Amino acid sequence: MSIPSTRVAALAAAGALSLVLSACTPAAEPSPEPTPPASESPIFASDEEALAAAVEAYERFLDVSTAVSNDGGRGADRLMSVAIGQALQDEEAAAREFADEKIRTQGDATFTVQELQSVEQSETATVTIYVCDDIAELDLLDEAGVSIVKRGRVTDVPYTVVATGESGDGLKVSRRDLWERENYCLA
Repeated sequence: MSIPSTRVAALAAAGALSLVLSACTPAAEPSPEPTPPASESPIFASDEEALAAAVEAYERFLDVSTAVSNDGGRGADRLMSVAIGQALQDEEAAAREFADEKIRTQGDATFTVQELQSVEQSETATVTIYVCDDIAELDLLDEAGVSIVKRGRVTDVPYTVVATGESGDGLKVSRRDLWERENYCLA
């Protein structure tokens, strides 16, 4: 069965016409990118600002955590003002253990920041820092008030600390993980 040549010519002409017409059609103009609302602007203007906020959040966290352990785990509800998520759960569990074991700390812990690890910003900010807790002035006491600290304990303890919040002054510690590789605090 053969197709008449006039039919082939008509099909070819129709195809060519559609190509010509489509080439003449103006391309759709691209939609402008939506402007993000002001609320989506970064929480921190710089890494330095984020680091300062994380340091402040961790300082508050360490102060409250030490106060709770100095009180033998009593008043653990204070931790909610400085911690959320896994950090809050971990600190509440430690407070229960102190109360159950009838132990407490005496003294203070301090810290130094080793490095800013990362800053992530969207609707919330998440700032991760490496810190060294200095617990040399923090004693652990039994129910009778006798020190139960082991001789030779490591007093410079490395942690990875994550602070999270919706504003620069509203960061709370959401994670504090012991650094289990080489102790960078001893370097």
